[in-house]
Amino acid sequence: MDLLLIAGVGSVGFAVLAGLATAAFRPSAGLIVIAFLHLGVLCNYPHYAATYSLVVKERREKPQVFTALILASLVMIGVVLFGAVRPDLVLRPLVTLYLCWSAHHYAAQHFGVASMYAHRRGAPLTGTSRSLAQLAFLLVGVFLMLVIVDDSQAFQVADDARSIPLEILPGVGYPVALCVGVVAIGSFGASDYLSRRQRGRGLDPMVWVLFGTNVAWFIVPRLRLPGATAPWTGDLAIWLPFAIPFFHCTQYLAVCGWRERAKTEVRPVFWFMGLVGVGLLLFEGVARALPHVTPLDENGAFILVPAALNVHHFWVDGRIWKRPKAPAPAALPQTT
Repeated sequence: MDLLLIAGVGSVGFAVLAGLATAAFRPSAGLIVIAFLHLGVLCNYPHYAATYSLVVKERREKPQVFTALILASLVMIGVVLFGAVRPDLVLRPLVTLYLCWSAHHYAAQHFGVASMYAHRRGAPLTGTSRSLAQLAFLLVGVFLMLVIVDDSQAFQVADDARSIPLEILPGVGYPVALCVGVVAIGSFGASDYLSRRQRGRGLDPMVWVLFGTNVAWFIVPRLRLPGATAPWTGDLAIWLPFAIPFFHCTQYLAVCGWRERAKTEVRPVFWFMGLVGVGLLLFEGVARALPHVTPLDENGAFILVPAALNVHHFWVDGRIWKRPKAPAPAALPQTT
């Protein structure tokens, strides 16, 4: 189950089946999108609430993270209110930030899960090998960022011009992204080589699987055939921007659920029902209320609120899972 759900093998298997189904019956692509939009209520929304639940429950152990949650919430409320009044100034930059940060967030999660499994399985990532592996995972995220700022139309949301990311590197981002992708794969290979030299064994198989999932999610679908200006998948994978967040969120919920149960007694059904309720309130409740109290229209509200909540989540989540700094070594006693 860990391999299929958390390591992402299930998502790759789904992509193969969905691709075949879409090729055989094109309208199925739209049906898959609709399915993921509904699944988002049961999976994507709760994944944000799980972050806030962890921060609140661990507020005594990590008061600085709880403080970060409060401050980030105040800032994001201000962003939402300002965006509701001046969407022309806020929506496109905010969506661009949200999509680019998503690439880093997803890749960093893959590395974090890979590190967790490597440690549990007695082959922890250490030293230069660890640094090279981390660089490899994160550079895959950089690849996707560069594609986003090059091919903005590939990520258009709700057919609304306000949701199109800023075209920062049109025509340039993709060639640079290819170079970054090559460096990422080379860095991972170097990490495995160093691990074999230092410990007599390469990286743990789960680390390989998670890096492969990282590449399969972000690099493979965005590659372009020679001379083409759009990804090779074309309209066969219009469900991709909806599928990847779903699998990312299931991965996150599984890890958060383990952390919750390891710390306190939790009834999974009630815990999950609570997360669904909070998620619905944040996404659907706020987005539907804004047009009634601000000049923003409903379509704009459903662009503004998810982008703002995602940026808020990325910031707070980074505080939760950040590794504590190792204590400085004690000074050796001086001898006379």
